[in-house]
Amino acid sequence: MKRIRYYDILRIMSTAFVIWYHLVIQLAVDGIAPQSALDPFYSNANMHLATLAVSVFFMLSGACQMVSSKENFHLGNYYKKRFLTLLIPFYVTYLLYLVFTALRHPETIAFFRTLPKKRIIYTLLGMDEWISMHGTPTFSLHIGEWFLGCLMVLTILFPAFRLLMLKKRHLFMAAATICFVILSTKYDAFCTRFSIAVPWNMSFFLKGYEYLLGMYLALELPRLPRFLRWAAAAAALVFFISPFRIPGSEALKTTIFALCFFIAFSLSESLLQKENGQFLAKLSSFTYPLFLVHHIVIYEITPAAKPYLAGSGSIAILFLVELAVMTGLALLVQYLSQTIAEKLR
Repeated sequence: MKRIRYYDILRIMSTAFVIWYHLVIQLAVDGIAPQSALDPFYSNANMHLATLAVSVFFMLSGACQMVSSKENFHLGNYYKKRFLTLLIPFYVTYLLYLVFTALRHPETIAFFRTLPKKRIIYTLLGMDEWISMHGTPTFSLHIGEWFLGCLMVLTILFPAFRLLMLKKRHLFMAAATICFVILSTKYDAFCTRFSIAVPWNMSFFLKGYEYLLGMYLALELPRLPRFLRWAAAAAALVFFISPFRIPGSEALKTTIFALCFFIAFSLSESLLQKENGQFLAKLSSFTYPLFLVHHIVIYEITPAAKPYLAGSGSIAILFLVELAVMTGLALLVQYLSQTIAEKLR
């Protein structure tokens, strides 16, 4: 199966957006810089780099699974492959950080002793942070954030989604889109009605629609006329540069923006296919372990560096140090994960 190389570009860019946002926002969390001064580095009237990246990630996840399962789909092999891909790196990162936490933050371990041991199942499923976000304390160390848990649920549901996509995808997506538009425009009322305290940008239902949208794009985007792709690129550019706020709910606008962004990059595929894509493929495969470790590094180093920061130059050095540490840890996680996965195959 020919590799779709613009998927690699989207994954790399989205990871960079998320890491950049967390590097910058931690400065406000630790009182190093005021929030108002940091906002322009990741957002404008119509765009937020982190929410864009998350939406693109969910679309990519659905699209990649749909492409890889078009032929010779076997349920057992699918779940085994996803386990090796998603959970082994999570386990490795969790165990490494657990040892560090026991030494550096013993109060966290003391808190863990108060939790029912059966809740470790959430950690084993990679859903602990997502579950804790809904009000149930878990053994979460914030690895993979809420994103991984939400993705794991969608991963479990994927075979059913795949069947619907292959049988009645236009009808299925029409129904899903109607539900999405209603929910995205009435999300606050929905949360009030059902006592949900999850923000729209972390909603399973809204992110789940983006996952479905990615699956649909994997099947239909190759047939989309080129002029419509250029129109999507123009719309994405408007989100990036327009000084005027586009009306509508933030949830709906973010998904539209991510959709246009995704489609726009499909224009680069013919050019990318002419180049050697090995470097992009390797860099793309590195993004998941990097995502798993980036929060740990930022949480631990930025507060410790606060007394030594004086001006933008020292902050730039801090970012470079954190990126270097992230890279080293991610390489370690990737190596250990691949070694373990090879033994389990």
